[in-house]
Amino acid sequence: MAALNRCLEQLDRETRPASLFARRPMVRFRPEREACLCDNMLKVQKTRKKTVLSMTTPFTAHETILECSQCQHVFYSGTLRRLVPRYCNVAWDVVVFVGRALFEQHQNVEQLRQALVLRDAELCAAEIEYLGKKFIAYLALAHRRATPRINRAMQLSGGYILHLDATHEAEAPALMTGLDSLSKFVLANVKLPSERAEYIIPFLKRLRRDYDEPIACVHDMGSGILKAVAAVFPNSRDFICHFHFRFCGTSLII
Repeated sequence: MAALNRCLEQLDRETRPASLFARRPMVRFRPEREACLCDNMLKVQKTRKKTVLSMTTPFTAHETILECSQCQHVFYSGTLRRLVPRYCNVAWDVVVFVGRALFEQHQNVEQLRQALVLRDAELCAAEIEYLGKKFIAYLALAHRRATPRINRAMQLSGGYILHLDATHEAEAPALMTGLDSLSKFVLANVKLPSERAEYIIPFLKRLRRDYDEPIACVHDMGSGILKAVAAVFPNSRDFICHFHFRFCGTSLII
């Protein structure tokens, strides 16, 4: 077993990007079209280089930028944009790796930094924390763009059942989440000052705007959420969550 572990460690060292590439590879990019939208042939405006940190290996991106001499429209490489955001040298796959490690695998920043060093992507702690915030922002934007498709998928399945719940500590703001219990899609979440109806109603109106009315709602016995659901979804069937009824409702019944 010890010999096998040594062989695996050696294989890992020999197949790392730093071992495979004596020098940082250069990858050339250019726009996917040679003619402008006005049918005029494009000419080279300039070329530029930048270092890109990728999960595969760091590389130098050499981009050729084309321009239309007639209408001055400028064209960039779409392939490069799909690999790395504009004005950035950290590839999308690194952003995803950092975000998933932080929020799904619960790794800390130092663990992440060490994992990235093994891939020759050296980032400081502040940059890793910043990429974690960018991941959340990009995820929120992607979810917003996917809202029409999520709605179509739920409607084709016959509708959705809205589960609502909020969590908070002491006097901290409450994080309320709405999800469809049939598809398991998280539909939306929001921070609220408290679980009063006046704060919950705008959140439910947004859900109704994006996904129409649910077949039914399921939630706890809080007075604020009861009033909000009755006001926004008067035609939906309303149910109390069995867990909350069983474990949290005794004091209310007494």
